[in-house]
Amino acid sequence: MPSSSKKPKTKTAAKPKTKTVAKPKTKTVAKVSSESEAEAQLAQAFTDAGLTGWVQQYRYVKGRKHRADFAFPEQRLIVEVDGGVYNRKAHGSISGILRDMERSNLAAVNGYRVMRYTPSVIKSKKQLEKLIEQVKEALNGIQDTG
Repeated sequence: MPSSSKKPKTKTAAKPKTKTVAKPKTKTVAKVSSESEAEAQLAQAFTDAGLTGWVQQYRYVKGRKHRADFAFPEQRLIVEVDGGVYNRKAHGSISGILRDMERSNLAAVNGYRVMRYTPSVIKSKKQLEKLIEQVKEALNGIQDTG
């Protein structure tokens, strides 16, 4: 019997089938997605208050990776949401506080004013209303001396 040059066929294990699941559609407030629940709430509050001209995750210094949670670039105003301040995580840790100080100073050197709030302020309806009023005052150049 002549020898065959054909290699015997071997069966390979079938690959498990994967099911593609469609991603759920989400409603976005701004074109850039928020990084936290508090930031999403604040974005919605800015929109509801009729505030315009704000940008999320704004790089306020060219050549640096620092980003502001929210910025009103034309008015040179930055609004930051500082999470973790009560449990000493993120912005509440020593390194976080030092990093935030550096960022605030860098913003000031570049002509920005910085307003900082905690998520608990944003979650309280009464305090959120006060925050919105403070931002409006800052945008309009109004100073409350009392």
